[in-house]
Amino acid sequence: MQHVPCRPGRWWTDAAATVGLVSAVLLTARYARPPVTDAAWSLRFPESSSAPNAFAGTGPRIVIWALVVIAAVAGWRLIAVIGGWGGVLAEVAAASANEPSGLAKSPEEVSAVILVLIAATAVSMPAPRRRAVTLLGRRGMVLIAVAGLAGVGGSAVEPLLWTQQGEDVTVDDRLLNLLAAGTYAVVIGLLVAAIARIDPVIRRRTVVLAAVIAAFLASIRVMSGPGRLGGFSGSLLDIGSPAWWLLPPAASAVCLATGVVLLLAREGPAG
Repeated sequence: MQHVPCRPGRWWTDAAATVGLVSAVLLTARYARPPVTDAAWSLRFPESSSAPNAFAGTGPRIVIWALVVIAAVAGWRLIAVIGGWGGVLAEVAAASANEPSGLAKSPEEVSAVILVLIAATAVSMPAPRRRAVTLLGRRGMVLIAVAGLAGVGGSAVEPLLWTQQGEDVTVDDRLLNLLAAGTYAVVIGLLVAAIARIDPVIRRRTVVLAAVIAAFLASIRVMSGPGRLGGFSGSLLDIGSPAWWLLPPAASAVCLATGVVLLLAREGPAG
């Protein structure tokens, strides 16, 4: 565990740098999932392979975010910043490619753009070189790397759950749900174990930032759920009342304010 001097402003910057590195690792794993799934699928059902097409769709973003991770770990801050914002442009382009209006509309597309914006902003914070690596330590970095690999590994296991009957392939949805839940549990557990090794004052701020991000993304899912709030019909632009667009920032603001109040209660005004 790394101990830090009393620098309240720097504590938040350090927490953001940690969130940025973790986000970059998870984004790399996320974009690696489709080609890994299709590669595993092609091994199990060779006639159904589409791995080259899957990699063509996510390959550039895998490379971009892997470069961001390498740059952040090596202390090449400028390269990490350029790569992060390059990743934003790549995500916007990918989300808009199939939309006639050129706008990302689905909750998945909007959430993906928001995630890369958060990651790019976090890696752009003016923290000292390799600050997140220093805070996490060797064991913490190993845990985060394993979390990324676990996320990718789950996609490699998925095709093994399917069975072929003649020309049809079938799967028990309960197995897919169990695999997804297990993968999420392993990844979250590893990340929690990694963050637990950080100095407490920074760890608490890292948790607050992570909660703010989670609140924003969760509120997007809530406001766009079938039969909910705006009568979702496949596009966030179809939500009936524009007032519902206040939900994500409001949820994040409440979460941040609650986190700050709890920090003040625990650490006093100096925190």
